[in-house]
Amino acid sequence: VKRELAAVLMFEGHQRAGTVLFSQGDKGTSWYIIWKGSVNVVTHGKVGLSPRGGTPRGPSSVTAPHPPCCPQGLVATLHEGDDFGQLALVNDAPRAATILLREDNCHFLRVDKQDFNRILKV
Repeated sequence: VKRELAAVLMFEGHQRAGTVLFSQGDKGTSWYIIWKGSVNVVTHGKVGLSPRGGTPRGPSSVTAPHPPCCPQGLVATLHEGDDFGQLALVNDAPRAATILLREDNCHFLRVDKQDFNRILKV
């Protein structure tokens, strides 16, 4: 499994704190591991973000309406080594939360859905 994962891991970087990696309600397309930086996990209804519609998209450069250090609707803060996004892949469901970058220059390892399902899904 480790060799298979190493072969499909992709590197993804984002420059600005407050960037939305993905929004609650988006189609799940990838699993992420935080390589450098930290993110906030927030939910709609408590945050002034609206879903980006039904069109699945990759990461965006939308900036959050609240400071990345303390957004309303904060569910959790994740740090280097933590992972997220697998729930939507395993359950084939929309994203359950919005992911906001807490700091500049965050880096992630990403596994896309088809590789995740082939290698990891039971």
